[in-house]
Amino acid sequence: MLRFFIFLFSIIPLLAHANEESIRINQIGYYPDAPKIAIAIGDTKTDAFSLLDESGKTVFEGKLGKPIYWAKSEETARKADFSEFSKSGRYRLKVGDNVSWPFFIQQDVWNEVSIAMMKSYYLQRASMSLDEKYAGIYKRKAGHPDTDAVFHPSTGKKGRLNAPGGWYDAGDFGKYIVSASFTIANMMSLMELVPNAYPDSSLNIPESGNGISDLLDEVRYELEWMKKMQDTDGGVFVKMTSDIYPDMMFPHTDPLQRNVYGKSTASALNFSAAMAMAYRLFTPIDAKWAKDCLERSERAWKWARKNPNVIFTNPEGVLSGAYSNSDMSDEFLWAASELLISTEKSKYKKYLAKNIEALKSYEKPTWPNEKGLGIMSLIVHREALPKKLKNVVEKSIKEWSDKTLQDMNASAYQVPEIEFTWGSNGDMGSAGLSFIYTYQITGDQQYLDAAAAVADYILGKNATGYNFVTGFGSKQVVNLHHSVSIADGIPGSLPGYIPGGPNADLEDAVTDAHGEAAAYASTLPAKAYVDSQLSYSSNENDILYTSPNLALITALHHHYSALATKQK
Repeated sequence: MLRFFIFLFSIIPLLAHANEESIRINQIGYYPDAPKIAIAIGDTKTDAFSLLDESGKTVFEGKLGKPIYWAKSEETARKADFSEFSKSGRYRLKVGDNVSWPFFIQQDVWNEVSIAMMKSYYLQRASMSLDEKYAGIYKRKAGHPDTDAVFHPSTGKKGRLNAPGGWYDAGDFGKYIVSASFTIANMMSLMELVPNAYPDSSLNIPESGNGISDLLDEVRYELEWMKKMQDTDGGVFVKMTSDIYPDMMFPHTDPLQRNVYGKSTASALNFSAAMAMAYRLFTPIDAKWAKDCLERSERAWKWARKNPNVIFTNPEGVLSGAYSNSDMSDEFLWAASELLISTEKSKYKKYLAKNIEALKSYEKPTWPNEKGLGIMSLIVHREALPKKLKNVVEKSIKEWSDKTLQDMNASAYQVPEIEFTWGSNGDMGSAGLSFIYTYQITGDQQYLDAAAAVADYILGKNATGYNFVTGFGSKQVVNLHHSVSIADGIPGSLPGYIPGGPNADLEDAVTDAHGEAAAYASTLPAKAYVDSQLSYSSNENDILYTSPNLALITALHHHYSALATKQK
């Protein structure tokens, strides 16, 4: 797989005085039946725009929308809507003297991007070598066998844990139950929405050719590690990391001791929810293994009910991520939702009935607030739910979608109003994915198109001008805060990753122990991003950020392809 995805038409000579940066556009392109909207920034000196083909010929003309000011980027933006143009080809958008980056209009336009995003999880595998046959130029030696991780004294246990496998969570080498559960929930939920997503041999991974979806093969690699993190009492250890963050290096050169850290209610409930989902998806493939997933899920639920408020905090001297959470109500709702769907047991139905008021208000899923994941699953299986519960979850997500869509229609960039904090790209993806579920309920294309607008943001139509999927687009993220991308000496970043994105809190804009700091060009919330290896708070990848965007882009690909087939 190429590090740089170069559009063939990028060699077309730029027109005189072209300024791509003043037009924010999806740098990959658009499906013929999807909305096609770009944003012109600043004083356009014209009310018109035109669409140019490869030869520079004008093939479509339109009128810019009214100027809208956005305080979060301190920009005045005008919408260029060319949705009615649907002829496949390679194009640029022209506004005055400014010409956009090139892009495609075609069916399957996001297919290569989505495959790279899915393949990024293989590139994050721990405890195994990545062979050239599957990883290409990103081959590397096996890192972190994790066969003898030491129980940290704070666990109250002695000895070592044999728990190899799983994915590195982010740019370093930690493995965490909360982020793992959130991530594979998005992936398994995608499989329930789009059962033919990533079929066998679509990803070229070691398991390809076994007759099983490559997505499920990849998910199982993570689930196998998660199973090993469950204690004999049903509780689940929070993480496997070193006490401090390692330097940026290849995994196999990391000299730090690997430790296992204490249990928490959040880790147990995340584990329970993910394992209950796994039971549904893996039963047709490996019934015995799937049954074990469900048994583990129920043991973790039982532990959490007995220990409803065990909050994990890092022991003294431990600096790796904590994923601390003081409110467990959303985790309980998510786990109960998945267990109800998988078991149909009355105790989970009663739990949700008792807490039904909380389900009446939908919020986009984030790792500290996972109620929305449960609502998403309930929507997929809504026909099997009690009528009252079905009505509640349908109404809650539709009300959220209608309010968010109203905000989007009034905004400069036509995206959900989010707080630009750590991981904003993941939050944006979760908002977009939420619209997919509303579309599932209603069949109303306005929700599908709203989801597409969020994907456009990730793929370049944003205030930074970056395509946030590494290895793709004209303005790429090339300096990811990612150990292997830095250590391998290959120009650019590994492909298919998504960095955290704009972060107005600027946690890394201070001098570190090496006397270095990330230098932000802007502190405005929507622009507070820097493509720097030093920026862990805006430019580090995380499996959490990629998964909702992966599900979003893959689901959109499926739905727009289905619309095209239906119209033939």
